[in-house]
Amino acid sequence: MIRKIAGLLILVLVLAGCGSPIQYVVSDQYSRIRPRAVAVLPVEWGAEVNAETEGISLLLRTMASEKLRSMNYGTIPLEETNAKVGKTLTGKDPVELSRLLNADAVLYIGVDEWKKTEFVTYASLNVKTRFELYSSRGTRLWAAEYHDRDMDLRLDTSSMEFAVIKAYEPKMQRLVDSSFATLPQGTVATRDKKETYFQWLP
Repeated sequence: MIRKIAGLLILVLVLAGCGSPIQYVVSDQYSRIRPRAVAVLPVEWGAEVNAETEGISLLLRTMASEKLRSMNYGTIPLEETNAKVGKTLTGKDPVELSRLLNADAVLYIGVDEWKKTEFVTYASLNVKTRFELYSSRGTRLWAAEYHDRDMDLRLDTSSMEFAVIKAYEPKMQRLVDSSFATLPQGTVATRDKKETYFQWLP
């Protein structure tokens, strides 16, 4: 009887882990509007801001921009977007931002949860992000939300923090790849060199 209960619990845990971490929607207007030049906006944090926030934001935003280019979208250089938009998007709608940046669409990125938990032999990273693509007319063309949790069990407590930090880059790449897999392909042929992102890590 105990074995049956244990087996059932394991099955439930396996099935729970098989659910997709992504929820998304594509507008029925997408094929008609289909943007070419996209501006990737500064990351908005709904999660608690900490010392790692700036580095994580840069990593996530750079990966999103590179992913768009690999999917045949033209992108506005991040430096140009920063110079024209600044660090805050408060009070600026997609229509205004698109006109300001001379873009067909703007991509909003939000980090609603970034929770790192550490115990003696346990470390976890709970992440919830969202991507929203708006046309220059203010139509929401695509949105994707990613919510997942990584766990790392270790006996070597001195390396736990480094293990979680080291996991940021591959986790962000997986997050971006999975989310953008739900976005239709673009129509602008590009051959940009793939960038590396590890330089910001301590």
